[in-house]
This record gives sequence, structure tokens and C-alpha cells, in this order.
Amino acid sequence: MCVWCRWGSLGNSDCYANWTALWRDIRAAGPVDDFAFFVGGTTVVHLGVFWTYCLALSVLDLWGPAWVVKYKVQEKHAATPLSPRKWWKGVRRVLFNNIVVTIPLTALAYGRFEGRLDMPLPSLSSALLQMTAFVFVEEILFYYSHRLLHHPRLYPHIHKIHHQFTHPVGFVALYAHPLEHALSNLLPAVAGALVIKSHCFLFWVWITLGICSTVNTHCGYHFPCFISPRAHDFHHEKFTEVYGVMGWLDTLHGTNAEFVASESAKHYKVYYTLRPPWVDAKQGKAA
Repeated sequence: MCVWCRWGSLGNSDCYANWTALWRDIRAAGPVDDFAFFVGGTTVVHLGVFWTYCLALSVLDLWGPAWVVKYKVQEKHAATPLSPRKWWKGVRRVLFNNIVVTIPLTALAYGRFEGRLDMPLPSLSSALLQMTAFVFVEEILFYYSHRLLHHPRLYPHIHKIHHQFTHPVGFVALYAHPLEHALSNLLPAVAGALVIKSHCFLFWVWITLGICSTVNTHCGYHFPCFISPRAHDFHHEKFTEVYGVMGWLDTLHGTNAEFVASESAKHYKVYYTLRPPWVDAKQGKAA
């Protein structure tokens, strides 16, 4: 069965066997050389997922259709489309990080997967346990590295670049100084998988989820059914609040007090209607 046809049977009763067969198909379709397979496959997953999501968001950012205004997190920017000049400036830096930073580091990471590409896939319970560990590792490393980058001696030279966008858009997730991209974007995200020596397939699944999460966090829109980006958006607006991903360490260290007390925090949740709940809340107050 071809790799594309395989997707139709992934939900069948013998799910593990179908996923295993899918992985064999992917392996067969890729380069024979393991190094080329890992680096090339990881790059395709990374760039494919990231830019598919970011370019779709860029259409909204650049042309700002009227229907999308009500979903903007920062209302003062709601009716102001992103300028093409600023968009291209951001894209150039992100592409530099994608190609000059990420790909060489992916090649270095290969050593943790060498000789393991044809190992059996982990069971569902093992995969979930591993990804839970990835979440904890990422939260710890990202929170403290991110907070360190806000130190007055480091911020002007490194992290200030990322904060040039006080009103973030999707690709800003990777708009950063190369050193920050390596140590605060990539390392926290992949450290758990590298330490555990996870299966390459699970690593790619984790990368996909992580990219979607960080792009959504920076997108500037709070869409129906999407996880709210309001916490990190608040960080871009205020700079000194909400350093983490999940919020646990912010609560522990008291670095989200202003956000918790803010109006934005009241809507920091998923909603399932086309009409944002804050629109009705504002109209209710006005009445």
C-alpha cells in the first residue's frame, strides 16, 4: 500500500500495525542513507508545517479582511494590516534561522538517532508518557532560558530582536537572534526527545505539535476552537510577564500576576462559537 493510501486505515482496530506500516512506507520513500533521511525528513517536517501555517496567517496579516478583526487579541492593532516591508524583514530573518541555524543543528542531533531509525514504534502508552516528559523538559528549559534573556545585560543584545514585534504574527515564533533561536527555541523543544532517544517518528510528531503550538501562540488571533494565544501575546505587549509555555512556572514564580488580573485572562480559554465571547461581554458592559 502506498504511503498516501495508508492514512485511510490508521484508525482501524489494528492501529499500531497500521502506524508501523506507515513508518515503513515513509522509510522506503525516503533516502537510503540514514543521515540524509533523518536530516532531510526533519527539515521537510519543520519547514513544511511551519510555513504552511505561517503563510496562511500571512494572508490575514497583510490584507486584514474585515471578518478577522473581531478575532484580534490586541484590539488597538485590529484594523491595521501588517506592512509588506515589515513582513519581508521578518521572513528574511526567519529563513536565516530555518536554514543556517536549524539544519546544521539537526545534523548534529542525528547522533542520538543513529542506528535507531528502524526500531519498532513505541506503544501508544509509551508515546504519551514520552511526550509528557517532553512537555516538562520544554517548560523548564524554555522558562528559565527565556527569563534569562530578559536580563538587562542580555536583553538589548539578543532578545530585543524578538520583541521588535510587540504585536506578534505567526512567523515571529522564530524571529529571533540566531543564538536565542538555538538555545531558547530549539534546545528546549527537542531536549527531551534527544535525552530519551525517542523514535524518529515520534520526534516528528512532537515537532509538528510544537510548531503548531508556537505559531498559534504568536499568531495574534484568538480563533474559535483554537488554544488561546492570549498569555504569550500579553508577554509581547508587556515584556515582563508570562515567560513560560504552560504557565506552571509563571505561577510558581509569580511572573503572571498582572496577566491573571487582566481583562485578557478572562478569555484565556478555548471557545466554540463563531462570535467571540468578549464581543458580547463588551456590548453587555456598554448597555
